[in-house]
Amino acid sequence: MAREWTPELIQEQFGKRLGTLFNGHVGIELVEAAPGFAKLRLPIRDEILQPTGVVHGGAVCTLADVTAGVAAHVSYPPGTDIVTVEIKVNFLAGLREGVLLSEAKPLQIGRRTSVWEIRINHDSGRPVAFALGTFMVVKHPPEE
Repeated sequence: MAREWTPELIQEQFGKRLGTLFNGHVGIELVEAAPGFAKLRLPIRDEILQPTGVVHGGAVCTLADVTAGVAAHVSYPPGTDIVTVEIKVNFLAGLREGVLLSEAKPLQIGRRTSVWEIRINHDSGRPVAFALGTFMVVKHPPEE
């Protein structure tokens, strides 16, 4: 595994991860990521709406979690395994159409844990939610 994240490695690793399993079902897409930052998007479609016709809170929470998770991953060396320890989401608006855009920025990055602030906006610029997440390193990459 590479010793540093490059834009190509980020796209390869997270383009693949976001297109499979749960993230693929939700429809989350990578926009940009670099150490200390990630930006993702989630097009609003019928499959992620709740019965009242607005985006399901679980989809918004998933977007927040995945955005901070990507940012956390690329803030540590490739090959590091990271898991969510805690996430708290405050919902500000319910939306029915358009695209959700999320950005994660660090509040703290340590050797074993990192804490992230996540902002989710509608593509119109309207704030939708904000979140705070804590992530833990569960495996460091092997020393070369």
